[in-house]
Amino acid sequence: MQVAASNKPNNYLFTRPTRALAKDITQHGSLEPAYLLAVPDEALTHITSFCEPPALLQLGQANRRLYAHVSDEQCWLRAFLVFFLGIGPEVSVEIVHIRRIRPTWREEFISRFKLVK
Repeated sequence: MQVAASNKPNNYLFTRPTRALAKDITQHGSLEPAYLLAVPDEALTHITSFCEPPALLQLGQANRRLYAHVSDEQCWLRAFLVFFLGIGPEVSVEIVHIRRIRPTWREEFISRFKLVK
């Protein structure tokens, strides 16, 4: 049995979401779930350790949770170690002894990144 296709548009595409659906809507009005926000902090640190400073700064503007993550010094230290020394995020930071010139790892990474680029 074949179902005839309707020429009418689906009404749910043109209506505002109901309160029942409002909890599933992301910050920008999309019904897609935010998978990046469901990731545990350890996995998010692993992901962001491969980002360059402009990407980390833009990621911090996405929402509050990512802002809090990018504001953490460990995030910038891990990204610094991956970018400049090639030390993966799974390596313990305690065995790496490196001195910084700037007061924070964020400032250190950004200043050295500008020198390289």
